[in-house]
Parts: sequence; C-alpha cells; structure tokens
Amino acid sequence: MLEPPDDLAGAHANLLAAMRQVENYTDAFMRRAASAETEERDKLSDEFFGPPLTEIEEQTIAACSELQQAAYAEAISVTLNCEGEANPQEALDELLRAAPGEPTCEAMACLCEEGSCPDEIRVTLNGIPGRLTKVPPLPANLTAVSVYIEFDSNDSDVFTGEIKLPLPVAQTREEPLAFYSYVDGHWQRQADVSLTHDDQVANATFASLPPNLVVLRETD
Repeated sequence: MLEPPDDLAGAHANLLAAMRQVENYTDAFMRRAASAETEERDKLSDEFFGPPLTEIEEQTIAACSELQQAAYAEAISVTLNCEGEANPQEALDELLRAAPGEPTCEAMACLCEEGSCPDEIRVTLNGIPGRLTKVPPLPANLTAVSVYIEFDSNDSDVFTGEIKLPLPVAQTREEPLAFYSYVDGHWQRQADVSLTHDDQVANATFASLPPNLVVLRETD
C-alpha cells in the first residue's frame, strides 16, 4: 500500500481507523446473521441501522473530511467525495480553479443561495484563512492566471513561509509568472513562481505573509 506524505499521515491514519470500525461493525452483524433464524434476522436488520452505525458513519465522514482538508492545504489534487456531506473541499477546488481574476458565480454555485452569489467567499489556503474576491485593475502588461485571495492579517501566525496556489489551467515553464500583491493602490511583485503538480500549482516561499496574492503573467 502506498504511504501518504508525512503531512497527511495523521489524517490518513484517522480515516483508516474509522473505516476499520465500519468494517468490524459490519462483520460482527454478518456473523450473527449467519446463524440467526429468519425472525431474528429481521430484528438484527433494525439493530444494525441503529444509533451505533450512525455514530461510526459520522466519525468516518469527519475523518474523511479532515484528510481532504489536509490534502488541500498541501495543494494535493484529490477528491475523496466523503459520503454524507456536501463535499465543501470540492467546492473550494472549484473556487480556486475559477476563471482567473474573479471567482465566477458558476464556481460558487454550491455556496450560493437561491441563485444569488456573494461578492466574496471565505476560503483557507495552505492553512491560512482568507477570502476570494475580484482582482483589482491590472496594467496592460499583467494578466491574472489565478484567483485573487486576500489573507486575514490577524491569522498570520499559521503562516509557514510557503504558499501553494492552484491554477485553473496548466502553465508553461517558459511563461514569466510571478506572485503579486496589491498594496496602497499599486501592484508589488512578491516572488517568482515555481510550478509543480503538472504545472497546475504555483509555489513560492515568502519571508512574511502578504496581505493578498494573485499569480500574474508578465508581458512586455
């Protein structure tokens, strides 16, 4: 069996433990049913779908969600489709891979109510809370190739120095890409982009957490 990355080992182990609980619970009832009379089997069926199974399933869903969130924080592209939830991680993936520069209503569809979309949406990127919103005006020589995220300055204590931002489409390594921040009405170049994960994740290391970030393509 493939071993998970170190950063996901704990969440991975929790999910395996929860899945074993479901397996052990099911096996125990199957053994009882194998030797039971027909009338007793009907009672066993009602007992099987009782509160203990519900509790175990809830634990499994929670462990699955924990692993999905941990994978997302490491910019690992995987969708676990945790049963029983609305799959918020899949929604966040769609948001972060939305039309560059502006989170679209289509991308936010599962988070919109009655067809109306918020002007911004709360997200967590690499463990850092923030919000997606429309990119400020760009000069002619810069083009957004990612969504624009504003970080919560009061949560900078979770910042580790590395930022990984998923891109909507793979970029070529020949293209001049960089992380930029919008500060006091001006664009500031923050760092060169290093592409990973089939050139669909932009990476860079920062000395401090920028107030906001977007990946821009630089042209002459």
